[in-house]
Amino acid sequence: MTNNDETILSDLKEVVESLKNKFQFHKAHELLEKSAKLYPENLWIKAQAAVCAFQNKCILSDYRLEKTITILENSDPDIYPVDDKDKQKIILACAEKALKTSNYSDTEKLLSKLKQYDLSQDEQDNIFYSLYTAFDSLFQEDKEQALAVLENFMGDKIELIENAFNNKTGIGLSGGGFRASLYHIGILACLAELDLLRHIEVISTVSGGSIVGAHYYLELKHLLESKADDEITREDYINIIKNIQEDFLKGVQENIRNCAISDIGVNLKMIFSEKYSRSHRLGELYESMIYAKVKDGHKPGQPRYMKDLLIHPKDESRNFNPEQSNWRRKAKVPVILINATSLNTGHNWHFTARFMGEPPGLLEDRAVDKNSRYRRVRYEDAPAEELENYRLGYAVAASACVPGAFPPLTIEGLYPEKIVRLVDGGVHDNQGMEGLLDENCKTIYCSDASGQMHDLDIPSDFITSVLLRSSSIAMDRLREEQFQEINAKFKDDRFKFFHMKKDFPVNSQNWEGCSYSSPIQGTQKDLPYGIALEIQEKIAGIRTDLDSFSEVEAYALMTSGYLTAKKYMNNDTNQDNDIKWKFLELSPFMQTKASSSSEYKNLNKQLEAAASPVFKLLKLEPILKYLTLAGLTVLAIIIIKYIGANWEKTFSISVRGIFLILGFIAIPFIASRIGKILPFTRHKKYSKKINKMLKNLKTLFPLKSARNIARDIFIALIGSFIAKIYLAVFNDLFLKHGKIKSLKK
Repeated sequence: MTNNDETILSDLKEVVESLKNKFQFHKAHELLEKSAKLYPENLWIKAQAAVCAFQNKCILSDYRLEKTITILENSDPDIYPVDDKDKQKIILACAEKALKTSNYSDTEKLLSKLKQYDLSQDEQDNIFYSLYTAFDSLFQEDKEQALAVLENFMGDKIELIENAFNNKTGIGLSGGGFRASLYHIGILACLAELDLLRHIEVISTVSGGSIVGAHYYLELKHLLESKADDEITREDYINIIKNIQEDFLKGVQENIRNCAISDIGVNLKMIFSEKYSRSHRLGELYESMIYAKVKDGHKPGQPRYMKDLLIHPKDESRNFNPEQSNWRRKAKVPVILINATSLNTGHNWHFTARFMGEPPGLLEDRAVDKNSRYRRVRYEDAPAEELENYRLGYAVAASACVPGAFPPLTIEGLYPEKIVRLVDGGVHDNQGMEGLLDENCKTIYCSDASGQMHDLDIPSDFITSVLLRSSSIAMDRLREEQFQEINAKFKDDRFKFFHMKKDFPVNSQNWEGCSYSSPIQGTQKDLPYGIALEIQEKIAGIRTDLDSFSEVEAYALMTSGYLTAKKYMNNDTNQDNDIKWKFLELSPFMQTKASSSSEYKNLNKQLEAAASPVFKLLKLEPILKYLTLAGLTVLAIIIIKYIGANWEKTFSISVRGIFLILGFIAIPFIASRIGKILPFTRHKKYSKKINKMLKNLKTLFPLKSARNIARDIFIALIGSFIAKIYLAVFNDLFLKHGKIKSLKK
């Protein structure tokens, strides 16, 4: 070996160690693969390539193992000149392979070598978890002998690991705006009361579920980092939900939807900036109006980043990995999956505390889906600072980005010559179930507060209505299929599915002149969880929006979720509650026996109005309704008089003026579609010049498309004025009308 080779290898070792210390194993592996071609006989390079392949979490575990074994070529682990930590990884990989191929004598020999090392707690956790994962993938007939080998190595800890594997618990929080968020709080309250929140290891959230799920995760992170595992009690989880019940509602009642358009300066920024939209604005408001209320020492006014969601439990090392070490904890450290949908591929997109991108399960061979897979990336590996420091609010906004209501959230510069556009996670999976299955959860709680399709006696034949109804039918069918699949897969009551129409009666419609009599479905009847059917129907019809929710609306949703979960977790709604939840103040007025009371009637009226995304206050306040009608009548008279007075007048415009207007409208439209109009412009030879020209065009015509011009100007100027008036006057009136105290008057 020449001096030059020694210098190269010395530099290589330094770079590889640096990348490994930063957990950038995929980068280290790529570098080592290239180096192996130059130095094919170098055992250190071969060993390091195997170690980095084995630890590369960007690819599936089976692929990692196969790649590692291929590099090692089934050679003896002892021949490699590496330190003890890397030697352990090589031995473990070989032991896993031997176990999976039923070569138990080799497995025992390799595990006996591992026993010779002084292993730290983290190293033990990693080894035990990896071995049991390999064991769990075996056929049932192979498990008896394999279990004996593992028991000899792990001792009595294997029972703890086995129990953890077989009881891994996840919860899915569905989409549905703030309606869903508030309903989920009731479900979480019940689980906290039963001390089940401590067992949850995966939280998969969508849209409104993501908004409240992120809030819960921040509160939980603060708890787990403040108290040791043995110190955490049931009361700690109950206090978290009590905090969320109050703080989340306070944030919601500031009317985030209207706040998003109330600032003229921010509205103008949305128009003239390509990288800032109303979805980004909503994400910032989630942080400032909701997550800022979490008392975790976060500096006020500073952004919260996804990578800062990593939980470092008080009594654990900084390298704590919940996937590997949760089996020995009483209070589990969950991972959060914030779900969005990629318009690029139609696949699910995950934001977690470590990664963003499409889940690794998509990398498996698929017989039907042949769309590209956008590999997930660790935040520290992202190619730009804004991606490395990706904001929590933006991730939640992407998950809650309802198509048509909000512009897609855009991620640029992450993949070569690609622009990722994300919309509501509910487009792909509105219950978040796919993420829980990917994480191999064996017990699942699903809180589904999504807007369920209702019957139409006379469906509209208007083209837009038909399209919307068809979309609802497809989504409803997907929801049913997913429920049936998971329900069939899970046995022993391990799948709990809570939704807003649970136990509703189903009517049979007879044809005209049919002699069969259909059972009459009454409305004055309590459902099994103690809520009058009439009231629960109104709750199920509450709007799925991001505006302000009154105390009555919020408490009705929380109570509905709580009582539903209480019934189907305990199968006993009459059990005494030792926890006094504030939202349960409303429960006595939600029962059929209270139907003659003024509180019940007032509640029914408020919940009926709650279905409307606008003009709710007019339905609740007759005086305001009549004043509005009078004002509209006067305005109509003025307009009619003006039209009558100017009926004979004409106006003119030059041909040049017409073409200037058409050109102003057409240029941004053409510029955004130049690649389709002139295919040769997509060639690399021209693409850079074309992109530069398009940037210049976008400077002159900064609007995203012609059809947005009128809308954006309206929002920026008139919309902000209307929003400010509403927030200053009508929002408080609405909230005052929806107080529990007002209901009791």
